[in-house]
Amino acid sequence: MKRNWLLALALPALLFLLVTEPWTAFIVTEAFEPAPAGASAVSRGSLVSLEHESSGTAQIVEADGKRWLRLDPFETSNGPDVVVMLSPKKPDGWLGYDAAGHVVLGALKGSRGAQNYELPAGLDLSKYASAVVWCQRFKVGFAAAALGPI
Repeated sequence: MKRNWLLALALPALLFLLVTEPWTAFIVTEAFEPAPAGASAVSRGSLVSLEHESSGTAQIVEADGKRWLRLDPFETSNGPDVVVMLSPKKPDGWLGYDAAGHVVLGALKGSRGAQNYELPAGLDLSKYASAVVWCQRFKVGFAAAALGPI
């Protein structure tokens, strides 16, 4: 009887840990990429913390007909299934950035450092109000920056 009780508690706890992966919040990963050669900033904003403490600058840079979202300097928490994206939503709260019209630029490369995310060719930046560090699993923003002109 004691074994069944212990098993009844252990299985849900194990499942919870496997789904939420809480240990990832304590893992620091670093990515230090140089800015694209010859890049100049066309848009910039300061990251504000949402669901997780975050800091840094997001900027759109361009060079040789290509554009990137550059996070530099940058720091946030790690987590499961975290991506960097552009959203039509202005930074306000930590929900809703994945509404219609957002574009995922890629998986978060590191929880600290400097990193570049290439923008799709022909992307109309006027449709996007913010750069967002987003947890797809829990549908919450870690950080967001309103992108404005330089």
